[in-house]
Amino acid sequence: MYVPLGKRDWASGSSSRSKLEDMLAKVLQKVESTDAVVKEMKGDFSSMIQLVDSHTTFIKQIEQQLGQLSASLNQRNNGSLPSDTI
Repeated sequence: MYVPLGKRDWASGSSSRSKLEDMLAKVLQKVESTDAVVKEMKGDFSSMIQLVDSHTTFIKQIEQQLGQLSASLNQRNNGSLPSDTI
């Protein structure tokens, strides 16, 4: 039978108190295990962020090198065609 919280007599039995303590212990255990998982995920995200940052830097360097290569390959005098060798 359901008894609202305000009308419960907690002092009447130790079994009610031990059930409450058991429930609270289970809740605390789940919170602690969730906290550990969150901390592990935070570490994983930190590693991924570092990896993405290094890849971003590498891609920017490649883009810069491709730009320089393209500029050096496309150097020619005004009015000349690419097939002109003189």
